[in-house]
Amino acid sequence: MLLAACFGGRAGRILNRGGLRFITTQFTQDEAREKIPQLLEDKPKYRQAGLTEQDLFLALDALPVDVFTRYHYKSHAAEAEKQMSHIDPKDAELFALALRFDAVVWSNDPHFKKIGITCWTTEEMLDQIDD
Repeated sequence: MLLAACFGGRAGRILNRGGLRFITTQFTQDEAREKIPQLLEDKPKYRQAGLTEQDLFLALDALPVDVFTRYHYKSHAAEAEKQMSHIDPKDAELFALALRFDAVVWSNDPHFKKIGITCWTTEEMLDQIDD
């Protein structure tokens, strides 16, 4: 969602609506940063539009999202890692953060709905903010 929001669209509309607090993990933000060079290579339309890696790094850093390190949710890390080990271990950090702050997860990945936390897709988020 972070990279999608850098380009505006539905994700950007959700993040910039105001009145909501968005949080993520340092791991998730770092993962998004690592994907930027490949994204520009895979999607020539972005380079043709004049976007550079620096532009996307700045857009990512400017998103209204609070980023938390593992220190802030380490009390829930073991439980999250155990539950996510058979589903998607990379998402254990985000799950631990959601557990720690009793937060809704915004993801289009269906596996979050299988683990007992509230997860909204982009469509569901739009429905919530448009009500």
